[in-house]
Amino acid sequence: MIQVSEHRPIFLWGMMGTGKSSVGRSLAERLGRQFVDLDEAIASRENTEIEALFVLRGESVFRQLEKDAFTQQLRDGKNKVIALGGGTLLDDELREEARRNGPIICLNASIDTLLERLKGSSNRPLLDQDNFRVSLSELRAIRQTSYSDSDVHINTDDQSVEAVVDGLYNMLMGAEVNR
Repeated sequence: MIQVSEHRPIFLWGMMGTGKSSVGRSLAERLGRQFVDLDEAIASRENTEIEALFVLRGESVFRQLEKDAFTQQLRDGKNKVIALGGGTLLDDELREEARRNGPIICLNASIDTLLERLKGSSNRPLLDQDNFRVSLSELRAIRQTSYSDSDVHINTDDQSVEAVVDGLYNMLMGAEVNR
């Protein structure tokens, strides 16, 4: 059973385009919690866009900034819904740290849904803009094992933000979840 209390953050994780930020904002409001988009927190602290961090400083530097921002969020208080970047918990140690602190909810969507939601998006540094479908599929395949190690999986295909939040709210407020 997932335990929800003001002393445990709720982590939303998954591929870009699954709805982590939209669902997270709405869920946080419904639960009366602070919402944090980890990518936005990093961009704000570094005073630049995420894409620029990848291009100018590289993925390894970005991952360290992400780890630092994650740790800072845990220090700053637990009564939060935190939308993590799609790669935040690829690091096993960071994933275990998240698990010790709160439930990890992985949002999933089909490649077709992700493509539709990300259409026109040019600020995705890990995706080849000339071969978006293939690079998106490859990235998801690489991350799938880590994503499967989440406490809960929610499919967001053909669901409104409100429907996803309703389902999450009902689950968090009492349903048992098998790990």
